[in-house]
Amino acid sequence: MSQWDDIRQQARAQRTAVLGENSGVAPAEALLAAADRLTGFGRIPLRAGDPLLDGGDAALDHEMQMIWFNRDVSPRLALFYQAHEYAHLWLHPNHANHAEFDIDPEAIEEPLPIGVNRVDGYGPEELREREANVFAREFLLPTNVLREWFEADGIGAVDIA
Repeated sequence: MSQWDDIRQQARAQRTAVLGENSGVAPAEALLAAADRLTGFGRIPLRAGDPLLDGGDAALDHEMQMIWFNRDVSPRLALFYQAHEYAHLWLHPNHANHAEFDIDPEAIEEPLPIGVNRVDGYGPEELREREANVFAREFLLPTNVLREWFEADGIGAVDIA
């Protein structure tokens, strides 16, 4: 099993724990509200550039038990940012946020082996961000659910999107 398969498996397990059952589909907002109840954390929307965002689009505040997120992005992206911060809470509970790294819902797991990436690889912070991106995607919509929709239910990619 690869590191990324392990991250996806952890995300599916956390999704199951949050839902209290192995449900196939749950709206992102319902998943996040259940995560709030399970963890005791809250989520607060803030205007872009608010100091609590620390230069980023979302921040996990352990002390306040809060997730701050940019309200000025699309609603879907804001939900992903919140799931990304919960991913940090579950995967990296002892690490502080570093706003200089991107939260990217479309980021690939492995950097392309070209140019500087061929030599540099990951730094620890970049790796944590990529892990949180993969975890958040899988938490919100697991690949096994997508596969079932596509293969068993015959739903095409355009309809799934």
